[in-house]
Parts: sequence; structure tokens; C-alpha cells
Amino acid sequence: MAFTLFPKLPVEIQTQIWLFSLPGPRIIQLQRNWRLGKSIAKAEPIILLRVCHHSRVVALQVYKVALGAPNAAPLYLDVTRDVVLMDDIYGGDYVQLFEHSGKNPGIQCFAIAPTYPLNVNIGIGDWGAVEHDITNDGLFVIAEVIMGCKSLAEVLVLYPVNKDQEVPDWFERNTLDLLENQLQDAEEMPLITVLPYEAENARAGKCKALRDWMNENLT
Repeated sequence: MAFTLFPKLPVEIQTQIWLFSLPGPRIIQLQRNWRLGKSIAKAEPIILLRVCHHSRVVALQVYKVALGAPNAAPLYLDVTRDVVLMDDIYGGDYVQLFEHSGKNPGIQCFAIAPTYPLNVNIGIGDWGAVEHDITNDGLFVIAEVIMGCKSLAEVLVLYPVNKDQEVPDWFERNTLDLLENQLQDAEEMPLITVLPYEAENARAGKCKALRDWMNENLT
């Protein structure tokens, strides 16, 4: 049954209801579509942008347009809480977040999965017996993201592990050392946090690791 009296509520109460209806922190997945030759951004839609004029005005107080190619629907971000996950480190298409909006929207948190198995082909071998390192391309793209996004407060580097394992100390130490070397000219380094995710189901594992981190840090 529709609540027909809602429009008769004071505007201030309507505004508070719309604010309470906004979604929590979201994961924005930026993935390379090799068939189309471009990156595709996937995210939970912001329903309040389409309910009515007032709900849209309220939502736009929180969400900014961060990605919008010609003839495509724009992507809206809460830059203080949404986490952009660049799942294909080789694409380098994070720049699309800024190209069409004309300016840096102020993204504060990026998540990147830049690892590969050492001494084996990607996707082959026993995850429990294989160490992972960060690729040179992956390191370069992380550095480019940091240099291009002056607003970044934190970069989350995702590392695959078996259940109940932890990220090895050498990986975190090497990543920080290599990034500091790459970013000698950077004015300020964001916080670099390495998060483990279950490698057996990589896509779901990455999202779960990010959700756990977001629940602890962004709610």
C-alpha cells in the first residue's frame, strides 16, 4: 500500500527520510572488457536519483559524477565512502574516472589486485604452494593512481591467500619499498594497506575482503 501522505510531511522530515534511505558504502568494480576494448564500471545503483526531484536533489548532495562516457549512463560516487576496485591491473583504465567528468571527483580510496603467482603461469598450480609477487605493470599503475588522484587517503592492495592464511611480511614490505621508490616526487603518500582475500573464489573473495574492511572503517 502506498504512503500517500508522504508529500504532506514537512520538507525537513522528507529530507531526513531520503538521507536515511541512501545506500551504505559501495564497491565500484572497474573491469576491463577486452571484447569492447574499454573498462566497464559495475556498482549498486542509487535508486533515489530516480524516485523524484526532491530525492534526487538530496542524493546529489552526497554523490558526484565520476565516470560518464558519451552515450553512456554516468557513474555516481560517494567519494568519501565508496571504494573503487580496479580488478584488472593491466588495463590502466582508471583514468576514465576523470576523463569525461573533466576533473578529479575527489576519490579517497582505491582497491587494486596486482599480484600474480611466482614461477608459474597465471591460474595454474597449487595456491597453497605458490608465492605471489606484484608485477612491474601493477606497481606502475598503483603509482599512476596515486599520482593522478591527489585526494587519495588510502590504497588497498589485495593479496590472494588460502583460508586462514595471512599476507606474508615480505610482500607488504617489498610493496611499500618499491612504491616509495616509484613515488619519490609525490607530495604525500596515501596509506597503503594490504588485505588478504581467499584465492579459491577470487571475485567473491575480493569483495568479501573489501566488505569486511569497509564495515570496520567506513560505517
